[in-house]
Amino acid sequence: MAKDLNYIIHKEIETLGMNTQYAQQLSILSWNGYPPKYDIRRWKIDEDGDLTPAKGIALNADEMQKLKEALNAIDDFEAYIHED
Repeated sequence: MAKDLNYIIHKEIETLGMNTQYAQQLSILSWNGYPPKYDIRRWKIDEDGDLTPAKGIALNADEMQKLKEALNAIDDFEAYIHED
């Protein structure tokens, strides 16, 4: 039996991408009563516009800082993807 996941969205920081079925968002969320974390996640958009969480990743403040530093070190994101 699958465990129910409870979450609280404390802050929606940025919508990173969206189409008619999914939204990709950076938010601050608490899961199942645990302390808030940064959360990068796909959300399924239903016919009423409600969002249901899909796959994603939760990062604590230290992990988010390291991700920020890593992203800041990339000058050209498009070129970086195609480097060999």
